[in-house]
Amino acid sequence: MRTILPASVFERLHPLRQLEHAQAKVIPESDIVVSPDTRQVDLNSRSFAVSLIATSFNEEDTVADWLEALSGFDFLPDEIVLCDGGSTDRTCARIHEWLRARAPEGLLSPTCRVIFLEGQKLNIAQGRNCAVRASKGDVLAFTDLGAEPKADWLRKVVAPFQLDDKLQFVMGWYEVETSSELARGVSTILVPRLENINPSTFLPSARSFAIRRPLFLQLGGYPEYLTRAGEDTLFDVSLKKTRARGAFVPEAVVAWSFPNSLSSIFRKIYDYSLGDGEAKELFLDLYVQRLREVLCLVFDLTLLLLSIVVCFYAPSFLTILIVILLLTNSLISVDRTLRPLVNHLRVVGGVSDRSALVGATLIAFAQAFGFLRGWMGKSEKGLN
Repeated sequence: MRTILPASVFERLHPLRQLEHAQAKVIPESDIVVSPDTRQVDLNSRSFAVSLIATSFNEEDTVADWLEALSGFDFLPDEIVLCDGGSTDRTCARIHEWLRARAPEGLLSPTCRVIFLEGQKLNIAQGRNCAVRASKGDVLAFTDLGAEPKADWLRKVVAPFQLDDKLQFVMGWYEVETSSELARGVSTILVPRLENINPSTFLPSARSFAIRRPLFLQLGGYPEYLTRAGEDTLFDVSLKKTRARGAFVPEAVVAWSFPNSLSSIFRKIYDYSLGDGEAKELFLDLYVQRLREVLCLVFDLTLLLLSIVVCFYAPSFLTILIVILLLTNSLISVDRTLRPLVNHLRVVGGVSDRSALVGATLIAFAQAFGFLRGWMGKSEKGLN
C-alpha cells in the first residue's frame, strides 16, 4: 500500500524544491514574455536569417528519425549545420546516406542549405560552437540528435523574434519519452514539470532553444572546458545575468528519448553532475548536501559490514548486540538519506516501491560521485 504524503510534508521533502532554492542563489530574474501570440507572424517576410544548429555523437539508432523530422518541418531554416563530435558507430554514414538521398547538392530545399561537419573529436559544447562558426544566420536555433523536434517546433521557437525586435532569446520546451518504469520515475527528478516552471529563472536545455547571434558571441558561446555535459546550464546562467529580454514558448516542443537501462541512467545523471562539479559554483549547496548524505550512508554501511565480519569470526552476545544496533542505525540512515528521493519517485514518478528505492539509490550515488569527480578535476573557469 502506497502512502501519499500531505502536501505540506511533501513540499519540504520534494528534491526539486532543493534545486529551486539552489537556483535562486545564482540566477537573477529576467524579463520573459510567456507564449507570445505569433499566429499572425509571417516568417516568409522575416528580416533575419535562421540557422538550425545541432550536434551528434553515436546516434546511429536515432539519426534516421531525426533527419526525417527535419523534412517534416512546416518551416525550414535558411541553413542546417550539423556537427558530429567523433562518432565511432554508423552515425556519420547514415547522415551521408540521407544527404545523398534528400540533399544531393547540399540543399534540402531551394532556400535551405545543409552543412555537415565531421572528423574531429569534440565535446558537445565544442560541437555546437564549431557549428555556429560555420553558420551565417542572425538567429541560432539549437537542438540535438536524440531529441526529435515536432513539425512546428522551429516555427514556434523562431516566430517571436519577428514579433519583437528587442527579443534576444527564446526558450522552448521538451517532453520526455521513456519505455521503462524506472526511467519514467528518474526523469521526473531531472526534468521539472511544466506547471512548476518559473519562466524568469528557468534554465532552458540547448535541445530546444534559440538566440540572436550577437548575444551568443558576446557570451563567448558554450563553455568548452566542461567534459561531457552541463554546458547549456552554465551558459544559461551567464545569459540570465545579462538580463536580456527573452520569451518562454512551451508550445515549441521536442521529444527527448530518455535512457532506459540502469547503466545508461546512471551515466546520464553522473555526466550532468560531473559538469556541475566542473563549473565549481553551480548548485554547490545542493551537491554538498548530497555528498554529505552519501558519505554518511557509506560510513554506516561499512561499519555494519565490519561488525558482521567480526560477529562471524568471533560470535558472542556482545558482538551480536553491536550488529543489531548498527543494523538499526544503518536502516535509519538509509531511510533519512533516501526518503525524499523515494517519496518523489513514488508520488510524482508513480513508480513501485522497489523501483523508487533503486532509483533513489542510483540518483544519490551518481550525483555525489559525478559532482565530486568534476569538482576535483581540472577546470579553466567558473561562472562569469
